[in-house]
Amino acid sequence: ILAVRNGIYSQYIHVVQATTPIRYHVPQGSRRLVAWSGTGFALLMRAPDEEVRALVARTNAEAPSDRPRIDYRAALGHVHEARRVGYFLSRALVSPGAGALAMPLPDGIECRNRPMVIAVSGVLEDIERREHEIIALLRDTIERYLVSD
Repeated sequence: ILAVRNGIYSQYIHVVQATTPIRYHVPQGSRRLVAWSGTGFALLMRAPDEEVRALVARTNAEAPSDRPRIDYRAALGHVHEARRVGYFLSRALVSPGAGALAMPLPDGIECRNRPMVIAVSGVLEDIERREHEIIALLRDTIERYLVSD
């Protein structure tokens, strides 16, 4: 998944579907709340805490009324953890049994200079079991193709 921020949402602008027998289908163009999703927390890693607070307040005001309110302290805790380790591992935040490991891409690689993240998602048990392998693969890919010396 390649995602960018679009208002209060993280929007998936490119998706490569899994081919395994058990998988989650995530359509290109899908949106998840920035303040409560794996790609969203990765997008917020470089944002100041005050921007996270404002985004949570805006999300709570604009999100559908049937959506539970987001607790600012919980969201900020997830952002702080993502900043500490350099990625965010979503454990069933959006879909029961699903997980996503999301990592920010270097600044300046998109024509409008929007922050972008890359993510691998799937069955949570599989993502957790392969967490270190996925992290290494994403970091290597970013370093090899997107970081210029």
